Amino acid sequence: MAKKILLILLFTCLMTSVSVVSAADKQVRLYVNDIEIKTIEPIIKAGVTYVPFRQFFEALGYTVGYNAEAKEVSGRKPGSEIKYWLGEDIVEHNGQGYWFFEVAPFIQGQVYFPLRFIGDIIGYSARYDKQQHTVNLTQFGYGQEQAIRELLTKYYRNFSPKLLTSDNLELGYYNLEFEYDADKPSSEIPVRDFVITINTIDYSAMNEAALHVTYTENTQVMNQKEEFALTIRQEEGMWKIAKSTMMSSTSELPSDINETAKAILVDHYDEQEAVLSDLRTYYKVSNEENYELTYQYTSPLFIDHWNSAMVDPRRTWDDVLRVNFMISDERVKLSKERVVFLGEKEAVVHGFIDWIDLTQDIAEGDIVYEALIYMDYANGHWNYHYEYDLEQGFNDW
Repeated sequence: MAKKILLILLFTCLMTSVSVVSAADKQVRLYVNDIEIKTIEPIIKAGVTYVPFRQFFEALGYTVGYNAEAKEVSGRKPGSEIKYWLGEDIVEHNGQGYWFFEVAPFIQGQVYFPLRFIGDIIGYSARYDKQQHTVNLTQFGYGQEQAIRELLTKYYRNFSPKLLTSDNLELGYYNLEFEYDADKPSSEIPVRDFVITINTIDYSAMNEAALHVTYTENTQVMNQKEEFALTIRQEEGMWKIAKSTMMSSTSELPSDINETAKAILVDHYDEQEAVLSDLRTYYKVSNEENYELTYQYTSPLFIDHWNSAMVDPRRTWDDVLRVNFMISDERVKLSKERVVFLGEKEAVVHGFIDWIDLTQDIAEGDIVYEALIYMDYANGHWNYHYEYDLEQGFNDW
């Protein structure tokens, strides 16, 4: 009983004080996503802006209702449901309760909500301009679509640690003094289709969101689809990746790959034979643990990139290769190899790799996988750059 009396007294005080402020002050204009909402007259009390529940939520596209028996006002639209019970100090959004600092005032038959408080709950930020006497309500993520899409494109196609937030744990893997932006060699392999699909985006604040993204890239030699769960956040006015988790990755050969390989075989027989011969030489000298020739038939681009980008300058590719020869007994057998792309400085070979390592008891035939092997031309011959396991994904040193 005492609580009910207290609530009644509080309502009376709020109604009186709010009405006086509204009548004395100049009318405050409300903007939502830069559009003025002329059907709403906000009021300000003790520095807090209030808006009427019904008009406010109707302006945002909600269907507003009132249950007289339960004394419940509600607003509903796809993905958002708001409920409030008159006289209570809690509002519910999508099943989650949020406490008011005070009971929402009831004025001239309407309940009023503090704008900043309710806006934050449903995904809007509020800013009051005292000089213009306006309140600007902006939906989380409003006007950010292009900037976010540009971030996602760069992250997938032109990665740089500069795209990561300062607290992203992945930063520990990169040499931050290396100019990744300048180290973007263009590929001769035609890209047939590249699509970024933002499946879902959930803003937790104006400057932070969780996304589920699908990248689809189809080239002349491979069709690839990857799904990521990303957390992005603004730092220094730029959207960056705070966390990235790969959810799935699928790769397959294009449907016309056989026709492509046949055309190269017929039209460029000698050139494709040179590619295959140099690749076989690379695997031969690598199997023999011939350091000098393995180094000679490895892509200079790859070696330069490795040495420049490594966080620990002592772990050069030279060091890694020597250590690998000392501690492992790897052998590679290549079969059914064919050239599926042939450019002036870049070639791609499709084949099957039988990977053997006697130090790990991996015998011939234990691990056989289908791969695309990328080559580049330098120093008068073709060089091994890296390989892509069509089932497991990227694979190299």
